[in-house]
Amino acid sequence: MIQFVSKETNKKYKREVEGMGKGLVLLHLENINKNNGYNFHLFYRNGKKPPLDIGICPKDNNIEYISFFIQDETVATTKNTPEIFYEKNGLKIFSEKFSLDNLSVNFEKDFDILFCDDSLIIVEKNITQKLIAYFISENEYILINENKEVSGFIFKSISQQELAILKASKVI
Repeated sequence: MIQFVSKETNKKYKREVEGMGKGLVLLHLENINKNNGYNFHLFYRNGKKPPLDIGICPKDNNIEYISFFIQDETVATTKNTPEIFYEKNGLKIFSEKFSLDNLSVNFEKDFDILFCDDSLIIVEKNITQKLIAYFISENEYILINENKEVSGFIFKSISQQELAILKASKVI
């Protein structure tokens, strides 16, 4: 079982949208002051591509990084998104399954990729629940559903340069 605790955070993150060829883009968010040593991982797999990987610092249980590939998918431009409530606090992530012998917890989950206004929303496929967006940094949030499960993440304020990368990679 994964547990989440809402807490204020003051970590600084760097966001990257990296085109890696036609139909392949890496979305990456990383703590600027990297943890030295190992991280715990939440992997959300769909069997088709590398998983959504959420790295968690074992020292403070904060998000260390998020990594997600858009691979052979099209970003849907839409105004219809799940209902999202924004929380000003960050999130600490715990699991009794994490240990030095078990650094990761795996889940099966597929995601939709939405572009709404100036936000890129990676959200659990077919989600109908209300979502809470917990603060990671100024323009990034992690999405948690009513069942207290990770349902995706948001990159707000997509820049013209980031949008150009998505278009050049033919995913939008």
